[in-house]
Amino acid sequence: MGGMRRRSRDVIKGGDLSASGRLIPQRGQVKLGILLLLFHSVSSAISFTSRSLHLS
Repeated sequence: MGGMRRRSRDVIKGGDLSASGRLIPQRGQVKLGILLLLFHSVSSAISFTSRSLHLS
């Protein structure tokens, strides 16, 4: 058959290859990435604010 075979390293990454060869994230990975980015941004803003208050 003409289907694509999965390579073992692609299975370990937790993604799936499309017909174009791009890695497609599994369900939930995009949301998790967005949440981590948001958490990092908020914690960075809080640490900057607390740092500037200590300098005053």
